[in-house]
Amino acid sequence: MISTLERLTAALRSSYRVTRELGAGGMATVYLAHDLKHERDVAIKVLHPDLGAALGAERFLSEIKTTAKLQHPHILPLLDSGAADGLLYYVMPYVRGETLGARLEREQQLPIADALLIAREVADALHAAHGLGIVHRDIKPENILLQDGHALVADFGIALAVQTAGGQRMTQTGLSLGTPQYMSPEQAMGERTVDARSDVYALGAVTYEMLAGEPPFSGGSVQAIVAKVLSERPVPLQTLRDTVSDSTAHAVLTALAKLPADRFASAREFALALDVSRPIATRGASVVMTPTAPSSMLRQALVPLVVLAVGIAIGGLGAWSRARKPNSGFTVAQLSPASSEWWYRSGAGIALSPDGRTLAVVSSPTPDGFGRLSLRRLDAFEARIIPGTEGAEFPFWSPDGRAIGFVANGALRRLDVATGEVRTLCPAQASGGTWNAKGDILFAAERALMHVRADGGPCTKMSLRLSGDMIDLHPTFFDDGDHYLVTGWRKAFLARLGSDSALRLESSSDAHPVVATRNQLFTISPQGTLLLRELDLATGRFVGAARAITSDVRTPWGRAALSVSNEGTMVVAGPGEHLGKAFVFADRARRTVDTVPIAESAWTARLSRDGTRIALGGFNVRLLDVRTRAITELAPAPGVDNGVVLIAPPIWSPRDSVLWMRDIVNQRATRLLTLAGESWRDDNTALPGGSPRAELAEWSADGATRLWVLPSTATHPTATIWKQDVATGAFSEAVSADGDVGFPSVSPDGRWLAYAARVGESWQIFMRPFRGGPAVRVSRFGGLYPRWRADSRELFFATADRRIMAVQVALNGTLGEPSTAFENTYLSNQSGILSFDVSADGNAFYMLLDTGGARGVSVIFNWPAAARTVSTP
Repeated sequence: MISTLERLTAALRSSYRVTRELGAGGMATVYLAHDLKHERDVAIKVLHPDLGAALGAERFLSEIKTTAKLQHPHILPLLDSGAADGLLYYVMPYVRGETLGARLEREQQLPIADALLIAREVADALHAAHGLGIVHRDIKPENILLQDGHALVADFGIALAVQTAGGQRMTQTGLSLGTPQYMSPEQAMGERTVDARSDVYALGAVTYEMLAGEPPFSGGSVQAIVAKVLSERPVPLQTLRDTVSDSTAHAVLTALAKLPADRFASAREFALALDVSRPIATRGASVVMTPTAPSSMLRQALVPLVVLAVGIAIGGLGAWSRARKPNSGFTVAQLSPASSEWWYRSGAGIALSPDGRTLAVVSSPTPDGFGRLSLRRLDAFEARIIPGTEGAEFPFWSPDGRAIGFVANGALRRLDVATGEVRTLCPAQASGGTWNAKGDILFAAERALMHVRADGGPCTKMSLRLSGDMIDLHPTFFDDGDHYLVTGWRKAFLARLGSDSALRLESSSDAHPVVATRNQLFTISPQGTLLLRELDLATGRFVGAARAITSDVRTPWGRAALSVSNEGTMVVAGPGEHLGKAFVFADRARRTVDTVPIAESAWTARLSRDGTRIALGGFNVRLLDVRTRAITELAPAPGVDNGVVLIAPPIWSPRDSVLWMRDIVNQRATRLLTLAGESWRDDNTALPGGSPRAELAEWSADGATRLWVLPSTATHPTATIWKQDVATGAFSEAVSADGDVGFPSVSPDGRWLAYAARVGESWQIFMRPFRGGPAVRVSRFGGLYPRWRADSRELFFATADRRIMAVQVALNGTLGEPSTAFENTYLSNQSGILSFDVSADGNAFYMLLDTGGARGVSVIFNWPAAARTVSTP
């Protein structure tokens, strides 16, 4: 797997010697490098690949040239910019100092003289830039560098270059220009045209924070902060720090006025007002400490935002409370990721620390990107992304909150929270774990329950006997560290360490009972209500009445995204986090023709070769009629209580007479399920290498060859695509890579093999001759799900920013430039294309999408106060 650092090092080796990563932000990652020509250290900022792909190199580099005009002692200059190996970058001097953000984190409040000096120097830099018509748009402590006690403003004009180059696509990357705590009201409302007074507001917010120790407005989510920016006045500076002079307090208040007309007209006027040796220069500002009435434009935007802020509160305010009274009722707030991040919302993605202060969440810079662990304190806005946790899933905390267990790349791993050190405990295809105070870790691996000590040692299979098939196992210790819960698809068992027997719990839950605390369980009713049940650990029976906490809590994966701390805080995906599915029929003229809701989980879709039916795979198998849009659910496989659960897409045979698919319920090394009509039968076709991890992925149009994917693991880091001769059963290797490969697709004429492979942090599309030969890269900025037109002259694939791209393929394999075949505003609101297919003529697209829901989670403080008794069956 080639990292961004390796790509950058190779691409710029003739000009720069790139040495290491310095840090990462919402738009870019910063690397330390040495300028070989001028013999000096520099900082190279590389836009995140998906953002760069959305912008386009030519447009972005053209816009960024305007920033090279800036020459000022308090502006960090732009030295160079360019595109290399698909990466957009710009070069600045390397400053051996720290950011203002780092100093504020260390000192909280700055000496008044230091704060005013920094503010005046930044104001001077802003005034110079404004004179050239350049507005910064993202003034914040992290963009102000401190060198020898003086300020240098970084990233001047970068935000404008991104917006101007990106246009409408910028919003599709999830990028938000500006940081909520420092955004002016007009910028928070999304106005594209802002002037110098927006920068004055941001500098006023930074100055307020330097003096008060906190921004003028804060909250647990972007929505909460924006609502305050538009509707509230900040706490007077002198209330928080009585040594601030009247003139300074008034100057900062003026800079923070809601209406641009009420602020200083220029950054220089603000600087003069901060200079206590001069009279205060005001412009239309009132010293009366009452809110200024918002204009009609502000009022129109304010109403829905205030409604949103109030709507996320139940029994209290939606903003975070730093001093919660445990018996004063409960509070619900919305916690959202940064605009450049996506959080996994299934049960594989979140875990709240035992003290209820920190959320461990699996996050990604793109909706379908490579996940890694991110730690987000509930009282802070920024998240800490943990290096070395790429591919993370199923985080779970140690009881003392000092470590986190998680699964990544075929292994169970342990993270030391303080140091960031990651160590491997054992190889495992695991799906959830739990940790007790005695140092025992239980985890599920390929339908078996495993045990390992937290400090290392062998991973051993437990002899626990569970009745019936168990899908998607997940263990959770009770507080005594002895009893534990084992959940599966619509089943739950109570077990005890040292015993190989388990009691099945009687529950009407429609999903996993996923959380155990003390002697209580949380279950999800079929109607989506979160229920609290008391459990007798001796008998395994529920006692007393159930109590409801909240409603509309579901996920499409059968496991609720729910985590509870020891002190009464709960994090849950919902209410309002309903992740549905829809199948979209669209034509190439960018029109949505029809949308069919998918009531249950589905994550793969394949069009039959005659174009009449689509096979949907998930927790069961259904056929969607292309003409009538009717859905038929197929009969369950024999001996399977819960239907079929697929770990690979359903594959149509060349004549559409048979569906082949892999079943995880009764997984054996050679088990496949074959459907002819509506009757199932086992097929004992050999798997490549006899590996139970092999997935059937494609069947050639002539029926002669099947393609299999063998993914990589910690113990087998090489991923492989295998060809199988149907007549002889013999296997041969088609593609092999140190990383991930998948989604093979054979052209209908049998000449070409298209597939996806991970390059660095993104998937890319490649093509090679089917009978062997060198591969060529097809995509420029990422891609998945390659699919062919029936005449093999056009190849399609999906991108992370939810477009479908098309590439012309000549008879000799020459490729045209990728172009957008489908891009629709309908898609911009989705989490990503889960799977797609294309009609024979290439004029219609069939897309399986996630729909609905926000990107955050709800946090319930003092959740026991929310419980209300309800009757249960």
